[in-house]
Amino acid sequence: KRNKNKKRFLSVALALTMTATMTAIVPADVVKAADTTVSNPRVEYNTRDTIEFGHYLQEDTNGDGKVDENDTKQPIKWQILSKDGDDLFLLADKALDCKLYNDEYTAVTWETCTLRTWLNDDFLNTAFSEAEQNGITTTTVVNADNPHHTTNGGNNTQDKIFLLSLDEVANTPYGFRSDREYWDQARICEVTAYAKQQGAYTDDEDEASSWWWLRSPGRDSSNAASVYHDGYADVSGTD
Repeated sequence: KRNKNKKRFLSVALALTMTATMTAIVPADVVKAADTTVSNPRVEYNTRDTIEFGHYLQEDTNGDGKVDENDTKQPIKWQILSKDGDDLFLLADKALDCKLYNDEYTAVTWETCTLRTWLNDDFLNTAFSEAEQNGITTTTVVNADNPHHTTNGGNNTQDKIFLLSLDEVANTPYGFRSDREYWDQARICEVTAYAKQQGAYTDDEDEASSWWWLRSPGRDSSNAASVYHDGYADVSGTD
């Protein structure tokens, strides 16, 4: 298990920003992947089947040393967590942006946090065409209580884009290790140049991977659960 002292130190260091890694459910024919199979139940990072869907600023395409509106949006690569009939459950292959879970330090749930609003408005309209947006399923997202601290998860929501939960990052059919509090390569998330430029944290020893938010509450309603850069899921969370 992780060193708890190091965990507390890093939680304080990451109090202001964390990476947004999002999921969506999309009919297979929208992304022309009807014949895609899924490598369940256990995978290593980046060995899940993947597809490209939508576009977002990610890398410096014009060579000026920064990622901004002068660069070309690049296709978003998604890992396929599962396939149910014609529906694909997708997880962004890399952390695409860096956002607060909520713009104010206060008690919130996934339903009321500003990150949910950003994902289903600004990000949705920036990353996907109207036709692509219409192809993304509106999902009833279950917002369970924190499994360790019993913090209230709030009401279920209707979302096109959402974050994974503590339960989902320990779901073996999605390819994750069932124990949250152990390092898991399948939970490691690399970060784009744009997300890093926006403030995404990367470890001194591993500048490729980042921490990322989960939608689940942490030890109280002022904290949200997260995953460390090395694949450890933190049930206590960060403010």
